[in-house]
This record gives sequence, C-alpha cells and structure tokens, in this order.
Amino acid sequence: MLSVTRRRSPRLNSLTPYPEPSEPSAAAGDDPVSPSQAALPSDLTALHHQLLTLLRAPGQEGAWVSLIDGVGRRIRALVERDADMALYLQVQSAQRVQDHYSSQHALFCAVVVDLCLHHLNVGDAERQSAALATLTMNLSMMELQNELIHRERTPTLDQRRVIDGHAQAGAQLLRQVGVQDPVWLEIVELHHTDPPPETGYAALSPTQRLASVVRRVDVFTAR
Repeated sequence: MLSVTRRRSPRLNSLTPYPEPSEPSAAAGDDPVSPSQAALPSDLTALHHQLLTLLRAPGQEGAWVSLIDGVGRRIRALVERDADMALYLQVQSAQRVQDHYSSQHALFCAVVVDLCLHHLNVGDAERQSAALATLTMNLSMMELQNELIHRERTPTLDQRRVIDGHAQAGAQLLRQVGVQDPVWLEIVELHHTDPPPETGYAALSPTQRLASVVRRVDVFTAR
C-alpha cells in the first residue's frame, strides 16, 4: 500500500502531480500509462470540487446524502483502479494545496482509510460507511480548520471548544440532514476518542475498530 512513498514506479514519472494534470507520456522502457491512469489527476480534481461543494452546504440539496454517498463510492472506485497512483497524487497534493485544506484533508484521509481497510479485508458495506465518515468527520468545523491551517498561534478558548466538540457536533449535523447509517454516525462520533488503555483491540466493537483506523489516519496525514 505504501510502496509509492518509497519509490516512484515508472508510470508515476510520466504524470504531473494532482491537481495540475498534464498530458502523460511514457519514456522508452517505462510501463505504458493507460487512459484510466492518465485520467486519475483530473478525476480526483473533479471529485474534490464536488466534495467541497457538498461540505460547504450540508443538506441544502435534497439529495445531499445520496450525493455524498456517490463521492464515497467514486473514491473507492479510484482506489480500486490504481491504489498506488491515487495515494501518490494525494500525497503530492497535500504537500502543496493551501486553500480548502479541510476538504482536501478529508479526501486524502478517505483514500488512505479505504486502502487500509482493503488490506484488512473489511467488507464493502463497512468500507463505504468508513469512507463517508472520513469525508464528513470535520463537517462541523470545516471553516475553522481552514482558518487554523494558516495560523501558527494557539487556538483561542472558543476555538478550542469547537475543536473539542466537533465530533459530536458533526454527528448531530449529519443526523439533521438525513444520515441514518449508524456505523457512519458512530465513526464520526468516535474518531477523536481513544478507547481506555486497558481495552485490548480484540475487545473493541467492529465500529470502534473502524473509528480507530480513521483516527490514526487523520492524525498521520494532518498538517
């Protein structure tokens, strides 16, 4: 899964990192770049734009839940198409993107979470719920997250309250806009909650295990 962080495969060398795609070309001796691989940068750009629109206005479109569900399925399809390429493009984008950090971070995390759960042989339904939870985990503090990424000073007391309460507030907001998937909601509620130290992994519920993966990916990929 993380081979792309150790070395670039030949077909990666022929693509400009997302979100600024260029026409790919395969050098002599390189693996050929398929049309589906060549389209990945623009596909991810379009996916991020759709995600950003949805996160900015939760529930304002009648089919909001269905639309965000579609984003989750498209992310998983991109990972299935070419996992290394999807991860590589997200790593490159995370290093350069300054605007819309919250939605970009959510997309990055969703790619990594789905890769992890795929390698853990987690079922499709649980992977989809985890993808949706990852995309919406910071829904209630999106603008604050975008603001804080440009600041070096410590958050104010009011900002700290928003940060500390954003998991529960986000889950409540999702309920208000029509989300009924209990796994999706519980992962959002738990994604910043560490289980008691004495609780072994085997004692965690399936949803707690999913939330644990999301929490670790969130921390690992944060700026």
